[in-house]
Amino acid sequence: MNRETFWQKQKQRSLFPPSLFFVYLGVLFLMAGIHTGLIVGATKLGWSDLVKVYVPLFYWTAVAVILTLFTRRMIRKTYEEPMLLLAVPAFAGWIAPYFVYRIVWDKKTRQVNPFIEEKTEEIYAMCEKGQSLL
Repeated sequence: MNRETFWQKQKQRSLFPPSLFFVYLGVLFLMAGIHTGLIVGATKLGWSDLVKVYVPLFYWTAVAVILTLFTRRMIRKTYEEPMLLLAVPAFAGWIAPYFVYRIVWDKKTRQVNPFIEEKTEEIYAMCEKGQSLL
């Protein structure tokens, strides 16, 4: 297997597509540029040092929340929906053995009960004979 074929197969099997990586990379570069612009603008406008600290802090908090929500949406779309589709057969595979067990148990019980009754009667007869000897 040559190297190109390997990477093509990896790309097809990957649940984290390279396009998503580049979307994140581009967004983070853009956000870093805006951050730099905020700092430079705050300095030119003569804002206090406290404002220079809190504006980027709130800015990156907003960026983190937005990226987290985007990631959550992508994970839900990529993983959660297929898992929900798999949940129905998985539940059936989990619950079905109980009903199969009950059917087999009932069948075996009906099959073995006459033998058990017969042996119980034999034991009862022996006990009566033993009681009569006393």
